[in-house]
Amino acid sequence: MAQVFIVGLAGGIGSGKSTVAGMLGRLGAEVLDADAMVHELLRDSDIARKVVRRFGKTVLGRAGRVDRVKLGRAAFASRRDIRDLEKILHPPVLRRMKEQIRRLRRTKGNHVVVIDAPLLFEAALDGICDEIVLVQAPKNERLRRLVRSRGWTRSELEKREKRQKTLDYKRKNADTVMRNCDSRQETRSRVRNYWQRIRKLLLDRPQADRG
Repeated sequence: MAQVFIVGLAGGIGSGKSTVAGMLGRLGAEVLDADAMVHELLRDSDIARKVVRRFGKTVLGRAGRVDRVKLGRAAFASRRDIRDLEKILHPPVLRRMKEQIRRLRRTKGNHVVVIDAPLLFEAALDGICDEIVLVQAPKNERLRRLVRSRGWTRSELEKREKRQKTLDYKRKNADTVMRNCDSRQETRSRVRNYWQRIRKLLLDRPQADRG
């Protein structure tokens, strides 16, 4: 069986977790994208029915499909709403990730798996990770990115972050902190150094730990 080293990415909204995941993917990591999985799940008729039953038909868009933007607005209305959505989506996401990791373990060679999930801790995905990396950027920089990419306001960012584990919690539960607030080249250099370290760690693992 193959050796698999699982890295979970955590951080504030807009910190650049997906950027770091993409860089690690280009270096050879297998990236498991929770957002992409959620997008697929919302196309599943059973999941879509559960979502509509809980949040109503106002979350539907064209062709009767669940609209993620409308669903996001509905789910972030209260803590109860977001918890109910998490109960629908988190278990199947976790199952899919575990299945992909099992598939990798059945192959030959060594693999680094990167979990890119906005709610790593909330979805209990940290429990399957060998290491947690906190991707860090100042709030003003994160807001600047979110204004450009999503059209968010500061109040929208703060409202969304209140529904997640605090940055202090994420920092205390992380094994490594990676800055992502300088140039793209500097971030790429940090990612490359991290990649070299975990690849060596993976290769140096005792045989008994493999698989």
